[in-house]
Amino acid sequence: MSKPNSAPYSWSEIEAQVRSAILCQASILACLGPAASDAVAHYLGVDVDRASDLSDGFNEGLDKKPDTGVVIERHHLYDLARNAYDFAYQLDGYQRASHEDQYEISCAVLTSFAQTDMHGNPSPLSAACDEPLRRVFETFVARWKFMDTDFGAGGLTVRELALLSNMTVPAVRTSLSKEGFKLDLSGRRDDDKGGVLDRESALTWLSRRRGFIPNRWSGDDQPGMTVAEVFALPDLRFDVALANACSLQSLSAPELAAAAQVSATWLETVLSGKSASVDVPALRAIARVFSQPEPEFVGRAVQHLLSLDVPKAPS
Repeated sequence: MSKPNSAPYSWSEIEAQVRSAILCQASILACLGPAASDAVAHYLGVDVDRASDLSDGFNEGLDKKPDTGVVIERHHLYDLARNAYDFAYQLDGYQRASHEDQYEISCAVLTSFAQTDMHGNPSPLSAACDEPLRRVFETFVARWKFMDTDFGAGGLTVRELALLSNMTVPAVRTSLSKEGFKLDLSGRRDDDKGGVLDRESALTWLSRRRGFIPNRWSGDDQPGMTVAEVFALPDLRFDVALANACSLQSLSAPELAAAAQVSATWLETVLSGKSASVDVPALRAIARVFSQPEPEFVGRAVQHLLSLDVPKAPS
C-alpha cells in the first residue's frame, strides 16, 4: 500500500514496526519465559529451530526483513495496528475500530507491551521513543476521545493535540496561547508536559488547523456527540458550538459558506469568536445546513454576537 495523502506514514512502515515489536516480545519471552524452547516457537508460529534464531532477531536486524517466516497477521497486535491506522487518519475502513480496540490499545499495547528486547534495544512501542507505530496508537487514542464522551471527558493533552494536528508540541503551545485557549494545569508535572484542553475547545482548535484530518463518521455510526447535542449544550459559546458542528460534519469554513451561500469572510469572523455583524438571513441558512431549528439557532447566535459588542464594565 502506498502512503495515503492523509497519513504521515505508509502502511508498509507500520507493518514493519509491528514485526519488530513482535520480535521484541519474543526476545523477552525467550529470556524470561518458560525454559521449554517451544514457547517462543508457538508465539512466533515457526518451528523450534527457526524460533531459536529469531528470538534474538531484533538485536541482529532480522526484524527489518519481511521473509523471517513469522506471519504477523496471526497476531492480535497486527489487527489492532491496522484498525488504529485507518481510524487515526480516517482512511477507508475506519469504521472497524471499536471500544474493545480502544481499551486494549490504551491498557495493553501502550502500557504493557514489551518496551525493549532482552538486550535493552527499544521496541517501536517504547514510551521513551517516538516511533511511528507508537504515534499511530497514540493518535488513535486521541481521536477516540471525540467518539466517546466519557473517555474524552478529561480533555486532550498537548501531545495529543500535536499528533492530531501534525504539529510539534512547542508549536501547539504557542498557538494555544496566542488564540486564548487555556490549559487545565491542575495535573501539571515537573517536566512541563502536563496540562489538558477540554474536549470541546480541543475540537474547536483542531478544526482551525490545516494539518488536522476531519472526522469522517456520520450520525449513524458515531456513538459520540451529535450536532444537535453540540448546539444543545447551554454553557458552550456559539462560535465554539459552530466549529464543533463543522468538525462533526467534516465541513471546512469555506465549504459551510458555500453550502449556506453566505460570505466566507463573515463566517470566518464568526468562527474566530470575533465581533461580526448580525446577519439573520445568513444565520437561518446555516441553521438549515445543519438541520437545526431556525428560531433557537438564530436566537442563540444573535445573543452571542451582540454580547461581543457590549463594552465590559470597569472593574
